[in-house]
Amino acid sequence: MLRISIKSICLLGVIFCCFFGCNKSIEEIDLLNMTAPNGEKISENVFKLKDEISSILKNSHNISEDFEITNLKYLPVAKGYFVFIEYQTSSGIKGNIVKAKDTNVKHFSKVITLNVPRLKSQSEDTGGGVDNIVFSCNPRGSCSSCIVEGEMWEGGATAYCSCSECELKVHIY
Repeated sequence: MLRISIKSICLLGVIFCCFFGCNKSIEEIDLLNMTAPNGEKISENVFKLKDEISSILKNSHNISEDFEITNLKYLPVAKGYFVFIEYQTSSGIKGNIVKAKDTNVKHFSKVITLNVPRLKSQSEDTGGGVDNIVFSCNPRGSCSSCIVEGEMWEGGATAYCSCSECELKVHIY
C-alpha cells in the first residue's frame, strides 16, 4: 500500500516552487534586450551589466544591497547607444541610470560631479574617445528622489535630472 507522508508532500512542494520560481527569473532576465535599436550590444548579458553598474550604485548612491535590473529603455541614436537602465533594490528602492557610448551627449544640471577613475594612456586609447559614460542623479535640497531623464536632439541625446536641485553625476570609464 502506498503511504504518502506530509513530509514527502512538503518536500515535493518546495522542489516544485524552486523549479518554477527559477524558471520565472530566467524568463524575466531573457526579456531584457541587451541590443540597442542600431544593433550595438550594451553588454554581454544582464549579469555583466548588473556587475558593471553595481559599483556606481554603491559608490555614488550608497546602495550596497542586492538589486535587479527591471527595464531597459533606449533612445534611438544614430551611432552608439543611450539607454535608461531601471533598477529596484531588495528593499524596494527604485531608480535609474543612463549608460551611453559612442554618441553625442549633452548634459545639464545646477550641480554636476565628474567621476573619472583613470584616464587612458595613449597606448590604451583606441581612438574612439571614452568607452562609456554613465549618468546618475542624487537627491539634494527639497528633492526627495531623482531619476535621470533624457531627450533626443538632431546630433545625439541630452541627459538631465528630473528635479532641478538634484546632483547629476557623470561617470566616465
